[in-house]
Amino acid sequence: MIDDRLRELAAMLSTHVPASMVEILLSYVEANEAEIGLETLCDLLADAEQPLSSAEVGLIQELGRVLALPPERVEQIEELNTGE
Repeated sequence: MIDDRLRELAAMLSTHVPASMVEILLSYVEANEAEIGLETLCDLLADAEQPLSSAEVGLIQELGRVLALPPERVEQIEELNTGE
């Protein structure tokens, strides 16, 4: 279930985020390292100041809670929300 949601996120992001970021997430998912993949993605998105839709931010927040990521990892994503 979590892997499916992460793949859903990857599909959403693939329309406007550099492919390398999406590929990194998917490689961690395939290696059964979903937590590391989402943490890494959050850091990459924040470092690149990549704009995200409200739906993308919401899904990242949801996955962050489910995977028990440190709150600061997910909080940095909230600043990228374009409100769309």
